[in-house]
This record gives sequence, C-alpha cells and structure tokens, in this order.
Amino acid sequence: MSRITTTFAKYPRTFWVANTIELLERWAWYGFFMIFSISLFHL
Repeated sequence: MSRITTTFAKYPRTFWVANTIELLERWAWYGFFMIFSISLFHL
C-alpha cells in the first residue's frame, strides 16, 4: 500500500463523506453570495 492509501484507510468512510459534504456546502454558500452580489450590480 502506498502512503496515501494508508492515510485514507486510517479514517472511517463517514469522516470522508462528512468532509466532502462540508466542502460542497461551503462552495454552495459562497457561490450563492457571489452570484447574488453580481446580480445586484447588474440591475
């Protein structure tokens, strides 16, 4: 096993799922405000 594979295997699957969901949630949050602010300036 490579070093990266052993690092991934150290943590349970739910850890990676929760972190992935957190990243998607942050991107959606900041993306909303980015689109909202751009749409306000184009009115």
